[in-house]
Amino acid sequence: MLFRSLDRWKVDRLSRPGAATRRTVPVVLSTLTVVVAFAAGLCLWLFLRPPALPNSFDASGNVLTISDKFGHAIWRHVFSSRLVESVYRADPSRCTFADLDGNGRLETLFVYQPLDSAVEGCRLYCFDPGGAVRWIFAPGASVAASGRRYDPPYFVAGFLLLPADAAGRRRVAVSSYHNWSFPDQVAILNSRGEMLGQYWHHGHLRSMTLADLDASGRQIGR
Repeated sequence: MLFRSLDRWKVDRLSRPGAATRRTVPVVLSTLTVVVAFAAGLCLWLFLRPPALPNSFDASGNVLTISDKFGHAIWRHVFSSRLVESVYRADPSRCTFADLDGNGRLETLFVYQPLDSAVEGCRLYCFDPGGAVRWIFAPGASVAASGRRYDPPYFVAGFLLLPADAAGRRRVAVSSYHNWSFPDQVAILNSRGEMLGQYWHHGHLRSMTLADLDASGRQIGR
């Protein structure tokens, strides 16, 4: 009889209004606590994780895609004209990743060569780590030689990163040749894309390198 009384008491308590609610509230609170803790942890991880580093590029159509070492796209840039895709397959050095400011973050240097480069010419783009355009260098100028003027456009033959200064900033040497004749400009740019100086050469300089010519421990572009 005692057990039957206890059973009736349990049934009576569970059947009272609000009994189910009182049992559900702790479960709901526990679930919300887990969800909030997971969301907070995810936000903290996203905030503290290091930014993805550029590792490779793809130039297809009129789109430049920069990816990390896992092949995941970090950012894309859409140009106004289609790119000469075969140029980038033949010479991957036309896209390079480097820290130009000495801040530990990698910028992207990319030679823009569109299909209509004979009219539009080539340009050197610098993108920040997020894919925004930092600066654009349009090479060449109108020069006169042997009684004749040679006007743009110019084609970028290549570029070379020069050693960093004491602050970690790097300069960029850019060699560009006239679209149909001999003039070639070698321009030295600072990390902001501003031209510090230039040298004009009779003939195309299609490659550059660094060398310690006087055994001083300092490399000189040549």
